[in-house]
Amino acid sequence: MEKAERALDTARLYGPGQVYAFQHIVSQGGVVLDVLPMNRLVINLGRCVDVREGQRFLLWSRAGRDRASEAENREQYRPVCKGEISVLEVQHTESVAEILFHADPKWSVEPGDKLTVLDDYDGLLEQYEALPADQPAQKDPLTGLYSYRDFLSQWRAVRGQSKTSTMLLVRLAADQTERTPMAQMREEQMVHALTEAVSLALGTDVLGGRYSMNCVVYFVADVDCTRCVEALEELLSQERWTQAGLRVGAAGFPCLDFSRSDLLDNARKALDHAALLQDRQLACFDSVSLNISADRLFAQGELYDAIAEYKRALTIDDENFLARNSLGICYAWLNKFATARTIFQDLMQRHPEHIMPMYNYACTCLKDGDSDEARAGFAAVLQIDPDHVYSMLRLGLLAEDAGELDQAWELYQQVLNKPDGARLAYRYLARLAFRRRERDTAREFLHQAITANPQDAYSFHLLAQLYLEGGEDPEVAESLARQSVHLKGDARAFWDVLINALEQQGKTDEAQQTRTRASAQVLG
Repeated sequence: MEKAERALDTARLYGPGQVYAFQHIVSQGGVVLDVLPMNRLVINLGRCVDVREGQRFLLWSRAGRDRASEAENREQYRPVCKGEISVLEVQHTESVAEILFHADPKWSVEPGDKLTVLDDYDGLLEQYEALPADQPAQKDPLTGLYSYRDFLSQWRAVRGQSKTSTMLLVRLAADQTERTPMAQMREEQMVHALTEAVSLALGTDVLGGRYSMNCVVYFVADVDCTRCVEALEELLSQERWTQAGLRVGAAGFPCLDFSRSDLLDNARKALDHAALLQDRQLACFDSVSLNISADRLFAQGELYDAIAEYKRALTIDDENFLARNSLGICYAWLNKFATARTIFQDLMQRHPEHIMPMYNYACTCLKDGDSDEARAGFAAVLQIDPDHVYSMLRLGLLAEDAGELDQAWELYQQVLNKPDGARLAYRYLARLAFRRRERDTAREFLHQAITANPQDAYSFHLLAQLYLEGGEDPEVAESLARQSVHLKGDARAFWDVLINALEQQGKTDEAQQTRTRASAQVLG
């Protein structure tokens, strides 16, 4: 009965009209429930569906449904393979998994992403029971590689024996379509050829393992990272591997305060770095690799971990402009304005021609309540770049706060005349007209704002509020308010307008239900 209920729950998860047998839940019914720090995920598969530690899954986008609605031709996009994960900890109904690699760092993992099981190539952890203590690890006879688990065991045993060492992750481009038996066979042959080519290029005995479906990991003792990268550069230039989309991430020891056990994680970061390179996709772990890793942590809301990573990036390269700028942004987000201002001032001295730290400094001053310094900062940005619309908008807002409405109006009009300024300016002009009680003008600008940017939640909200306060059709106001909360569900004021519109129509029960939903959305 429990298995039938699990199959029913999985079918419900994918919407009406779906049928799932229990035995298909693991292979077809896995989804991401939550994204955790440190490359961890919570998935909806647990011990109750016979998931085991070490099982691997391909990670797919949600069939492209969201993006298809935005496409001009409205064609259904194929799901995109985002990477590969491995199960770390199995619970009854859920599991914690680790992201082994990102197929493309620009594609972030999101709740709802789909999983398909990988159980069809030699080397998967779940195909092997733990080896007895007296039985040596066995290499795959086809590729000459250890399984990932056996590789880790062998690496731990030998990594302390050399003062210098390098970890390499060498990845082939993955087929984004469904894997057929013929494609799998070609994949195995390619991995075998890759193993031979890398060993030949390095010219030394290496410890190799099958890291993932299309990625091989090598541990090279007594050779530093620079020499390994130089040896692989020639390999990357060969036509066969260029066509195969070869990508290499390398990390060396010693490096900063990293221990030998950090080598593999640093190689992963270098592989993400390599994925962003245009021509030769080969990266040696450096300040930029740490910068990319820190950016991902920042995007996940892990600000303190991001700060630590940015600081490491600056330890390697004190001139890393983006890392220092992002470090200042992190401190500003944490309301440590004095520290952030000091960082931006330092950047302004180092790069007086660059507007990014200048603009960020002005924004930080504004958040810190220093309006005069903020105004001077935005004005300084406009001296370097007269078309910087965001500085104009900030100056307009400062003018509004000071009661200088005519000056604010003039600044917003300037933004309106700038390239791509319409989608920004209409909303601010409408808000200012609303403040001046010029309702017809505000309505006109709000309609133009929504036309220029259909995702402008604030304009939908203001227009709904305008309809309500003007005593006009509350049904139209309800429709506009619903669109605003759909686009930005965490704004309490947007929900209040929707509730007001429902109450004006006598929809008391629906208004109460909406009030409950609003509390869950805003507090959740």
